[in-house]
Amino acid sequence: RTLLDVSTLKKLVSIEKNEAYRLGEKLGLSFNSIPPLGIYMVATTFHDASQQNLYLMRSALKSLIKFFRLTSSSLSQDKGSDFLVLNEFGRPDPNLTMLAAINNVKAGAMRPLVEKVASMMKAAPAGSILARTPSVYDAIFLDPKLRERLKRPSVEVNNPRRMLAGKMDGALPHPQSAQLLREVAHLYGGNPLKAARTMDCLFLRDYRDVSSMEMVESVYDVDQLIKKTRTPAVMKEALTRIREKLDQAPDYLMDSISIDDGVLTSMAGEMEEAAPLQRDLLRVIAFFKQRSETNEKIHKILYETVEFDKKDVDALAHDLGIDASEATQTIELLQKCFKAGGHFSRGVFEKNIPFFAKHEKKMFQLLWGFLKDINAREDRVALLDSLQLLISKMKRPDMALDVILSDFITFPEMLDYSERNGLMLANVLMRKYNKELGNRIERTPEEVLLARAGISEEMAGFIADFIEREQDRFLRKMRTIHEELVACIGSESDDVDRMSLRFLVSMEREIYILLSLSGGVTGRRIIRSAVREYGDPHSHPYENARSQEEVKSILQLLQLAVRSLGRFGAKEDTPLFRRIKQSAEDFLKSKPKLLPKETFKIVMEHVTAALRA
Repeated sequence: RTLLDVSTLKKLVSIEKNEAYRLGEKLGLSFNSIPPLGIYMVATTFHDASQQNLYLMRSALKSLIKFFRLTSSSLSQDKGSDFLVLNEFGRPDPNLTMLAAINNVKAGAMRPLVEKVASMMKAAPAGSILARTPSVYDAIFLDPKLRERLKRPSVEVNNPRRMLAGKMDGALPHPQSAQLLREVAHLYGGNPLKAARTMDCLFLRDYRDVSSMEMVESVYDVDQLIKKTRTPAVMKEALTRIREKLDQAPDYLMDSISIDDGVLTSMAGEMEEAAPLQRDLLRVIAFFKQRSETNEKIHKILYETVEFDKKDVDALAHDLGIDASEATQTIELLQKCFKAGGHFSRGVFEKNIPFFAKHEKKMFQLLWGFLKDINAREDRVALLDSLQLLISKMKRPDMALDVILSDFITFPEMLDYSERNGLMLANVLMRKYNKELGNRIERTPEEVLLARAGISEEMAGFIADFIEREQDRFLRKMRTIHEELVACIGSESDDVDRMSLRFLVSMEREIYILLSLSGGVTGRRIIRSAVREYGDPHSHPYENARSQEEVKSILQLLQLAVRSLGRFGAKEDTPLFRRIKQSAEDFLKSKPKLLPKETFKIVMEHVTAALRA
């Protein structure tokens, strides 16, 4: 499954400038021409280039062109009454029309089928597949007999299920979301782009990457839907969806908006004629706004005396799912654990681990945030060790993993020293027998790559699934780390704020171990890319190296990457290992004075071992 949108197109053109430029031009023109037609998404399914499939695709495209000609404002839709198929809301539907056209079924013959399926969907039990289907078009193909008789168009336009498939791994949405999608289609069927924008706000948009103005606009799109619908279940689901989305939004984003008499505004500017938000939606926004203010106060206890009021207590109670008295107790314990001056009291913290462990993910998330605020290394390490003990008492340690990994990719283009700690801890949590848990860890031992039985399949699977789900952000983060590392090699910069090569090598090293232990398609791809680059004596890292220490660091990364990739045991990697083996002479010639011979010998031994495996 491949998504091609404007941002993907720009990346493609920047990577393959000569080959992709003309394609980019044509696709750019296409992207500009389809919105006026009310098209927000085109999905194609093309199994092979057989004559039959090519004929069906041409037929679908011809009928689609005819559909838009007949439904354009300059032509009367009456002329297409024998061709246009209406959906359950009485509007011409491009997918139903294509379905009828390629199967040589007249529009009149399709209408009874549409009405029958629509009535079945209304009467469907809540947990049934029909109740989870967002449109009549998709529901038709749930019937085995209809699926056998009717050929499905290889082109689909504005299909909500296809639009959301990338976020749901192709599965159908749950019944409440399906009902919400149907209501959006019903209310905005005459304005497909508005429907798409509303669905994007509720299901697809990543609120970790939006501006404050974009967030305000999204909230008002949801506000319009809530005010327009007459179905309480739809209103409830819309509020649930936007609440889940805004829970991802970083605190700084909430700090950049304000609420005045129910009107939401952004520091970047105001929306024209913005009305007060619907009452329940306003409560949702007000909570997240207050939560960001309370979080800021909580983290200030490291360096100053802070007074917490009822609003803070209520916000913390709501966030952790506890009552006000427990929220007050939480604040008091945090004030005892984290002293002014940035110090951490390990004894007080560990004495109260049973209390902290009760609240699992949200409490761990709150405590994890202190790692970035503590300046003294000894206090930071003490907190990290204590958090390991907290995890050992959690019923769902994978929730701690979720916090750690989510924090790692929150800002893909930025790096923080605490992130290496998170990677090391994630590597510890993947092992069943954790001698390190609760002890001070400086780095993950390379020998862990030899472990098989000692790796928790559940935790490794959780990490692999997380990386696949968050593939884009993870790859961006990996690129940031690697680009910073390569820029450090041979650099004569005296920038004190720049991370050292030693630290960046250590961070990249922890990532390769994480990816190798957890497995997964994306993980193997990243490690394979590292082996390809570090296994090439003419690559930028080696060309830029100015000292033996730098070359040694690169070779150590190659060694780890080779062992990590070898752990996958894929035959397709054999040519890559063989190429490195054949490049031995080039390595020796390219940097004869800088190449540490003993380190290089060990690397080649691991390459040989990978080839034998």
